[in-house]
Amino acid sequence: HIFCYVREGTYELNFEDLTAKTIKAGEVFYESPNTVMRSRNGSLVEPERNIVIQILREGQPVTVSVK
Repeated sequence: HIFCYVREGTYELNFEDLTAKTIKAGEVFYESPNTVMRSRNGSLVEPERNIVIQILREGQPVTVSVK
């Protein structure tokens, strides 16, 4: 489980099902386990800062690469 609070800038999420979402400063998003997504700074010129809280099972990797 991942909870992310965007402190500054914008954060762009692109999900496996081709939906996209932009999270702005002051907003929060939740990512459930087994979610396949790509993320990046939503701006080419403004920095993006966030606070991330991850809840993991002991011994499990933080992220897993998929093809």
